[in-house]
Amino acid sequence: MSEQPSENVNNVIDTQKIDRIRACSELIKSISKFIWIAVVLIIIIHFWGNFSTNQIKQKINPTTVNITIPEQKQYQISGDVASALSKALVVARESAANNLEQWKNEVMHRVDHPFLDWYYNYFNQLGIGAKAIWINLYSISEEEKAEKLIGSFQQEFAKQVFQPSLMQLEMERFTRQAVDTYVSETNRNLAGVQSAYNIPQPTWERFLEGLGSITYSSGGQQQNLTLRGISRGTGYLATTAMIKAVGVIGTKKVVTTTVSKATSKAVTKLATKTAAKAAAEGTGEMAVGLLGLELLNPIAGLGILVWDVWDHYHTVQVERPILRANLENYLNEVKESLLNDKENGILSSVNKFHDGILDSLNSNLGVG
Repeated sequence: MSEQPSENVNNVIDTQKIDRIRACSELIKSISKFIWIAVVLIIIIHFWGNFSTNQIKQKINPTTVNITIPEQKQYQISGDVASALSKALVVARESAANNLEQWKNEVMHRVDHPFLDWYYNYFNQLGIGAKAIWINLYSISEEEKAEKLIGSFQQEFAKQVFQPSLMQLEMERFTRQAVDTYVSETNRNLAGVQSAYNIPQPTWERFLEGLGSITYSSGGQQQNLTLRGISRGTGYLATTAMIKAVGVIGTKKVVTTTVSKATSKAVTKLATKTAAKAAAEGTGEMAVGLLGLELLNPIAGLGILVWDVWDHYHTVQVERPILRANLENYLNEVKESLLNDKENGILSSVNKFHDGILDSLNSNLGVG
């Protein structure tokens, strides 16, 4: 008897579920047409919207405002760009000049110690005198005598003073700093010109693109560098291109050429003069020495040696400052060459880019 009520309850629950399902089904059927209407509308809006957007774009493009720089203003802007580049070059040259002045001062310290100490060493001077005697006896031309006599002088000067490996690293560092300074200053100055004339970026880039590009040969590859590229903030790329070009143009060549000049021009002249004097004095000293061995007693011979050492010391006091001053003058020439040589100097790639862009600007300005 107790199971009957339980079954009735279950039947009631099932009936309620069925009623709810039927109600949901009827609701879905009643709104299905609205759902399909919404789907159709979305599809229509999507395609119609795309079509309308394309139509609008087609109508806008032919009438896009293309801002150009008036011809008269182009002359003014070109002049200001040239001035901006020149200012950047001045700052880069100042950076390079300061570095080279510091380098020259460091080199002069090495001239004082150890080079001049080595050169004016008493026994080294005796060796120069003995070598000069031999050369005078067996060499023919004055040129040949000078070349033979200054060989060790050349080698020691290059090794002790210039130190080619160190010099190359220093010149490469100076080059990087000068190029980076030029690029950053150019970028900053060009931004000032653009701002002063309130030129939109696309128009400004077209103007700079018209100035052309400079081609660098780096490691067998051609790299084009434009003023537009610098103005767009690609300073790192521009600096890298110029520095790579210097690697080919002549950082190593700068060092080789400089050392070669040092040992074949000024140093040769100075060494020959000093060595010739040493040869003459060496001959006389040797004759006095031989005479002393034969005719004088040991005490007198010792006196002659003491006098010779004193004479050497006195001579060094007089001649060393002169030789030092001449070497410093020569190093000033080397410094100027490293700064101003357009082919091998540390600003060579900067000068190439700078001159090329200025030529384009002058063409725009009608300057021959």
